[in-house]
Amino acid sequence: MIREFGPDETPRPDLRAILDGEIVVIRSGLQRLGVFDRLNDTILAQVGAKIGTEAQAMLRQRGLEKLHEAVPASELKMLLAALTDILRPFAAEIICNFSRCFAPETTNLYGPDHLWVRMMTPAHITQERPGEFDAYPGHLVVHRPHRDSWFSHCHNSVNLWAAVGPVRPDNGVLLYPAAYRMDIPRDGLSVRPDQWLGRPVGFKLDPGDIVCFAGEQVHSSALNVTEETRVAVSARLSLGRPKYGQGTGWIAYVSEAALSRRAPLSGSLPARANMAYLRHLHRRLKRRLAPVRPHDIGADPAATAALREARGEISRQLADLARAILTDEGAPECLDDLAALAQAAGLRMQTRVVRPQELSGDVVAASQSSCFVRMGSQLGVVARHCPHMGADLAVNGALTREGQLECAWHAVRFAMTDGRANCAPLAALTVRPFRWYGDTIAWLEEDTT
Repeated sequence: MIREFGPDETPRPDLRAILDGEIVVIRSGLQRLGVFDRLNDTILAQVGAKIGTEAQAMLRQRGLEKLHEAVPASELKMLLAALTDILRPFAAEIICNFSRCFAPETTNLYGPDHLWVRMMTPAHITQERPGEFDAYPGHLVVHRPHRDSWFSHCHNSVNLWAAVGPVRPDNGVLLYPAAYRMDIPRDGLSVRPDQWLGRPVGFKLDPGDIVCFAGEQVHSSALNVTEETRVAVSARLSLGRPKYGQGTGWIAYVSEAALSRRAPLSGSLPARANMAYLRHLHRRLKRRLAPVRPHDIGADPAATAALREARGEISRQLADLARAILTDEGAPECLDDLAALAQAAGLRMQTRVVRPQELSGDVVAASQSSCFVRMGSQLGVVARHCPHMGADLAVNGALTREGQLECAWHAVRFAMTDGRANCAPLAALTVRPFRWYGDTIAWLEEDTT
């Protein structure tokens, strides 16, 4: 359920309902909290100090959505660090004002004195610099779908995700309300590729609008296919004492009273009196004592990019070979001949008796490496895993009204004609050639054995 408070309504979000799965949108929320203008001015001042006054003047005139035109890609990490540091005091003000203005009857609130800054430039900018921003998921590049408690946050947290510049459904936060309360096994810090999440929900937000949702809502971001930089910040709060689980880290949730006094240490004792804090201390101690080895520093981004390109070229060559084998002029007349030809070419033949109208959905598994896409009475065969971050399209793929295949993880769309993505630098989805032999469909895949 999504509840919206318009500019002329008095927002009264029910935090307990949010923790039960309700999603709340508060229009002009940052303006009502009295922080928007100062937040925006502070960001512009940092751009002026770190990048230059010309960049600052341009953004003041044209808006933060043009940040990628004013700030070189090489300076994004430096600017993110500067903004994270200088905007930190706004967290306490947002939480305390949220309580006073929007939830005056709610008591016993806690929150971290930290504000998360998110600057998602058009995806082609970061895609053209592979590996450079991989250490900044959720801030400069998209993160895989996740829950906040898998990181450093408590189970009973509420995420206050606020637009500082305009946000579009094609570059904003994505929520998966159908997966709320589901027992979701995770793969490291994200859902597994074959985990069903349901269709994502995106938002069109004006500067200052706030989306409030439970940290246990699975969420990610749409791959930014617009020509605007999406600038947002997020704060967290918890209703009652913070309850931590098996996250990879720990962050102190401080009582509202301590936040208002700017005394975070004195108000963080409930957050420290649990096993999560002890595990956090243990991990910090191990990192400090462990020697630094060369392979701990990370892979060379250029080498990673070269490996990705080599793998992509091999896949393209094999797809071209499969297409040549299955052309109308040269395709074998029987399956046995096709299997022999595929084996000689280093490909693997797959077959299945199928009628498009009998398929259970628009996108269904065809094999471990392929899936069927039903387009009315027609059928297509594509690679099963999204070339962006590996989501299983048989589980997380859906056909749009425009006839494109959309991946639920980051709302990336692929053309069914040639697999081209709606983000130019992103690798195309392999569209597999196929041929009918009666009611049997036959297609060729890369032989990975």
